[in-house]
Amino acid sequence: MQKQTNCTICEEGFYCDGNVAAVNVSLPQPCLKGHYCPKGTSYATQFPCPVGTYNPREGSASTASCLQCPSGHFCPTVGAAEPAGLCFSGYWCREGSHTASPSGRALTLPIREAPHTARPPAASTGSPCPVGHYCPEGTTSPVPCPASTWSNSSGQQSEDGCQPCPGGFFCATSGLGEPTGLCSEGFYCVGKAKLPTPTDGTSGDMCPEGHYCPRGTSRPVPCNPGTFMTATQASHCWPCTASWYCVGGARLPCPQGFYCAEGTGYDWEPCPPGTYGPDPGLRTLSQCRECDGGHYCAHENASSVSGSCSAGYYCSGGSSSPRPSALSPGTPLHQTPHDHTYDDTWGSCA
Repeated sequence: MQKQTNCTICEEGFYCDGNVAAVNVSLPQPCLKGHYCPKGTSYATQFPCPVGTYNPREGSASTASCLQCPSGHFCPTVGAAEPAGLCFSGYWCREGSHTASPSGRALTLPIREAPHTARPPAASTGSPCPVGHYCPEGTTSPVPCPASTWSNSSGQQSEDGCQPCPGGFFCATSGLGEPTGLCSEGFYCVGKAKLPTPTDGTSGDMCPEGHYCPRGTSRPVPCNPGTFMTATQASHCWPCTASWYCVGGARLPCPQGFYCAEGTGYDWEPCPPGTYGPDPGLRTLSQCRECDGGHYCAHENASSVSGSCSAGYYCSGGSSSPRPSALSPGTPLHQTPHDHTYDDTWGSCA
């Protein structure tokens, strides 16, 4: 009777599978890549590295040889010898990711329970790219949108998804999910402004003369008719001063034949018939000059008298006609042949 040969436990780093040799004989084989073989391992795939890990070496003896999938990569299956590929664009993958498009939720992955295995902790291995950032393929950490831009959408794949800071706002820092705030009063922000008080002339600048810029202005606002501004950085325009008119933000002297009260724009007030305005810069009706005696002023907004009173008539001050009636300043003349006096009743000349 033949004596039975003693059996030896397979060494760590190897597996001993009786199906790969002669009957009743198990030859040690080096543990495969993507796996580990503690002492007594009986077949090649008995202990695969769990999802989210990989092992590029043969002959490993414990789970310590299973490496976390590197950041920016994913390892979706057990027994991986190398990462499956790069994390998808629009996502970012932490170390140990098991998917190319992680959801951001913490997952506990089911793995084989054995004395030699350990359950990885429940933790997020990445997520869709967060707002204010973009994530190209293989991203290990979200890339912040640069200052002067922002993004309020998740899953952006490139810097093209970062929007320029809108007009009237400024975006001071990188990684913004919304603009930092409104442009300061006295300044305007056209777009891509990093400061609330830009002065580069491209993203914005100081409010120019003849304009005003309230808080949050994207373009300088021209002063309304009847107002003006002679300074820069204005948040409002000043009322036009009396004796001037203001259009296009500029202040100009009231023209001859008119008078201009405070706040005048295009609406100059004309000196009425019977008066004239020879000088610019009048501010009230009372400054319109009464038409000179012996003359008449027939039209409004006159800058000089219209002419002399007609023969046979006399014109007192303020006459608007060369032949004034008894009801208007100045009257027709009537001289009797006896006393050479004027008869204001009939208005004819003797």
